Amino acid sequence: MVPHQQHAPDLNQATLRWLNELADQGVFTTDTELRIAVWNRWLELHTGLETEAVVGRSLFDVYPDLLARGMDKRYQQALEGQVSVLSQRLHRYLIPMPPVIEATGLAQMLQSVRIAPLTVEDRVVGTITLIEDVTERVLREDELKQQIEELETLQASLRASESAQRFLSEASKLLASSLDHGVTLENVGRLVVPELADWGIVDLLDRDGQLRRTLIAHEDPAKVALAHQLSERYLPRPQDPAGIAEVLRTGEPLLVPDISESASGERSCNAELLALLRSLQLKSFMCVPLVLRSRMVGVLSLVSAESQRRFGPADLYMAEELARRAVVAIENAELYRTAQDAIREREAFVSIASHELKNPLAALLGHAALMLRRAGQAEPLPPRALRSVHAIMEQADRLNTMINSLLDVSRVQTGQLLIEKTPLDLAVLVERVVTDLKVAVNSHTIALRKADQPILVIGDEVRLAQVFTNLLGNAVKYSPAGGQINVGITTDEGQVHVSIADPGLGIPAAAIPNLFQRFYRVTRTSDKHVSGLGIGLYVVKEIVAHHGGTITVESTEGVGSTFTVHLPLPKAERIAG
Repeated sequence: MVPHQQHAPDLNQATLRWLNELADQGVFTTDTELRIAVWNRWLELHTGLETEAVVGRSLFDVYPDLLARGMDKRYQQALEGQVSVLSQRLHRYLIPMPPVIEATGLAQMLQSVRIAPLTVEDRVVGTITLIEDVTERVLREDELKQQIEELETLQASLRASESAQRFLSEASKLLASSLDHGVTLENVGRLVVPELADWGIVDLLDRDGQLRRTLIAHEDPAKVALAHQLSERYLPRPQDPAGIAEVLRTGEPLLVPDISESASGERSCNAELLALLRSLQLKSFMCVPLVLRSRMVGVLSLVSAESQRRFGPADLYMAEELARRAVVAIENAELYRTAQDAIREREAFVSIASHELKNPLAALLGHAALMLRRAGQAEPLPPRALRSVHAIMEQADRLNTMINSLLDVSRVQTGQLLIEKTPLDLAVLVERVVTDLKVAVNSHTIALRKADQPILVIGDEVRLAQVFTNLLGNAVKYSPAGGQINVGITTDEGQVHVSIADPGLGIPAAAIPNLFQRFYRVTRTSDKHVSGLGIGLYVVKEIVAHHGGTITVESTEGVGSTFTVHLPLPKAERIAG
């Protein structure tokens, strides 16, 4: 065997000793003929090959597998003075292991290999190869990479979750923004298309258990019109084996990721409809139940088409969450519509009944008045009979007032409360109402602080007189002990204020916010003898509102109340003021 020194005469002996003692890397050198010159201790340990067995032999003769790897080109580059760095993750040694070493499992080491020219005074005298065991480093890198990927997946999931929660939150707000049935369905369509799907369809069960298609949503109105025509032919039937009918029967959602797959297609619709869906190039389909308090009320269907989106479990979750919110909004809209229908029927009945009651009431008043006139012309009526006739007229007048109030409520609810506005002097109007009440009332004193000058407003003289007559009547009614009622008129900042203060029972603080609601009556033990329907103040508030004004109240229970009507002054009046 050729001595080691003869194959590397130019190598520094100190360098050789240092390389040979290096323990954490494999190092071997070759001469220009690629014969091994140095084979360090690390290589002896990891390959099982002693230095004497390889030094002097051709590298490719010792390990012909390197030729198969194309490594001869790398070494040729090194001999030409080029530095070649190979950062390869090799699942076996670059230098093949003997069977005895492979059996230990060490051959699964991952390596990083660098091949470079070995030079002396700018002359290439051979090559040097460094082999580093990077198994642990690569495993740590792989673990770190996996952790980064998991973190990125988690972040993406969190972003998707946050986006979903924002969407559902906005959906809840939008669906709760209206009680109109049509608007609610439109909002469902706006939420579905195009955020979740290309098509959105809502089918609701009516009271007879029949399915009604109440919504078809798509960005293209022409396609919506076509879909409505198709729905007349292909509306789901309860006996259908799959699709919407299946969801109605089972109450379970249906997810068809790919309509084009025959198995999914057969499961989602009949053959004829499947052919139609394919002609429309529909891609994916979801169908979720609309359930309210354990009762099936309909189905929400979502379909993808031109977007080529394939629905998955995450999409199904969003559809189910949206369905939960939508069904509550739809139900609320249905209840509101039903309530409104009932209110309209009631108002129509009240209006008809009130009109019908006025005819016999007018006849009753006419006959009572006739009896009084005849009694004055002929023999006077006995005192008891005269009191009875007066009682009849008084109660008939009261009943007439109640009927007129009911008619006013009906007019307000149906938008038929007519206000005929003309210029008028509000001070004169209030004074006339006060004067008329003084004639009819003996138990109270009414003090009016007259205005110094005319107060011009634009309003309905009859309706405004009704407002002040009602308020003064209440002041008398709720002051059973008598006393003085103070009426004042003031102006400031473009408004006129008419106040009516009584020394009566007062109003509990808790009742004031509800005082102007329809049919609301204050509940007190002290005024059970005071009758009324609870509609007078409601009508007053509506009349004042139709004049662009407001009404306020200040009251202390047991002390009295002050109602103030605030009406706008015309611009000319404001300038004059």
